[in-house]
Amino acid sequence: LKIPDRVRGRVMALYSILHAGSDTMGNLSVGWLAIYLGLPLALCVGAATATLYALGLRVALPSVDHLD
Repeated sequence: LKIPDRVRGRVMALYSILHAGSDTMGNLSVGWLAIYLGLPLALCVGAATATLYALGLRVALPSVDHLD
């Protein structure tokens, strides 16, 4: 909502590309891990990775907490 109108299309395009790419790469990596570790453990590894990434972003970018 705080993105200027002149760049809103570019921001949404970047968001869409990153969202689609992360889904695809996540599916590929969990599928590969499931072959070797089994599906439950592969999903746990994926969940732990996502949690660590989110916590890392929170530490690295504390100003994001104040966005409305």
